[in-house]
Amino acid sequence: MFSASMFKWWNVTSKTTEILCVVALNTPITILSWYRFHSEMLEQFWTWPYYKSISYLTVIQVGFNFKLIIINDQDNSIDIYDITFENVNQNMFSRRKPYFALSQNLPLLCPSWSLALSYIGDLMYLFLAQNELNTILAYRTEISLNNEVINHFKPYSNFSYVGVKNITTFVTAHQNYLAVTGEKSAVFKIKPDGTLIHDLKGELGLIDKWVPIKLDTYRDDTLLLAHEQNSSSIKFFKWSYSWRIYTTFRLSM
Repeated sequence: MFSASMFKWWNVTSKTTEILCVVALNTPITILSWYRFHSEMLEQFWTWPYYKSISYLTVIQVGFNFKLIIINDQDNSIDIYDITFENVNQNMFSRRKPYFALSQNLPLLCPSWSLALSYIGDLMYLFLAQNELNTILAYRTEISLNNEVINHFKPYSNFSYVGVKNITTFVTAHQNYLAVTGEKSAVFKIKPDGTLIHDLKGELGLIDKWVPIKLDTYRDDTLLLAHEQNSSSIKFFKWSYSWRIYTTFRLSM
């Protein structure tokens, strides 16, 4: 089992945007391998033994700051690290390592394989799927005017959802949404106070994975790809802020 996250980073020394990738491979000792795309090649520049089994990881950017968020299923918790690549020049990149600092640990009541983040104004929400509890946990933190996380994530609310498995967030015309898979699949609008409102009407079938793709339109519409359970088909939902009618296309695989 492995997890991976790709992100962009502005190298202040070379004055270029670099694409970085971190991959977690669960072997007897879990290793985080760090890569960058350089001259059309994937170059490994650092490895870090983590010693815990990882079910999910992601790297997020808040202003000029980066955080590595890891769900580890060994002790059922979330580790949040501040990471930086400052003072790393292009020529020495492969011989330098990132700076890490554990900023927060969030204990969980059962294993989890999916989380999603949503930025609304000066607030950031972290939603976490807890399958065994049929619950979506919500945490919240404030963001300063300088776009820096100024507080730890704090438990904010719980939402009951039977069989919740995977969750993902997307934005259309400054409106935030949460797509959920479970015994029934659904898409919710996220209000500024973190409340979830059932937004997509109609029977969606048993979806086991949502993948949002941002469209280059006036209102930044979103195309939602939905893989149906026990099916070789993918549904396409065109998601627009101005209306709630959606069209479904079926692509056989």
